[in-house]
Amino acid sequence: MHDAGMLPLTPYQHYLATRSAIPKAVGMLAIIFASIGAMSSAVFTWGPLTDMSKWAVDNGWHTIRVWLYVWAFASCGLFALHVVAGVFAIMYRPAAPRLVSIYAIAAILLAVTDLVFALAIAPSTGSHLRESVTISHALFSAIALPWPIIALLLMNTAAAKRACVIPPR
Repeated sequence: MHDAGMLPLTPYQHYLATRSAIPKAVGMLAIIFASIGAMSSAVFTWGPLTDMSKWAVDNGWHTIRVWLYVWAFASCGLFALHVVAGVFAIMYRPAAPRLVSIYAIAAILLAVTDLVFALAIAPSTGSHLRESVTISHALFSAIALPWPIIALLLMNTAAAKRACVIPPR
């Protein structure tokens, strides 16, 4: 039964009114977190690089310096993908679950790889510099890891995938 004066919904209108909000919520958070992540990556890249220059340390630090540049470059690409995936999720595009999944898996791999590399290849000489690199990147990984895991889990639910399927009108 419906109220007098209210027209019944078409099947398409019913679909729009009842689809899951998971993709939209994940998309909005993805755009916000991509912005925060890009700024944080800049800080956690240029901070240790500045420390290396300030303390004029060359002995054994070339490898970690190269890794920081590689990590910064990979992070930029990852954050671009993060924003695109977020926009697709907000728009309920069919590719959204796949793009968010690709972003999330790549983000998890990059964070874990960075943590391992920062701890493994930073020379033990120059304790302040080692702390600048390892502690900052361990902190960044600890902060960065929960979101991609949550996004991956949410966007791969049946409700989120169903919401991103465009039904015929």
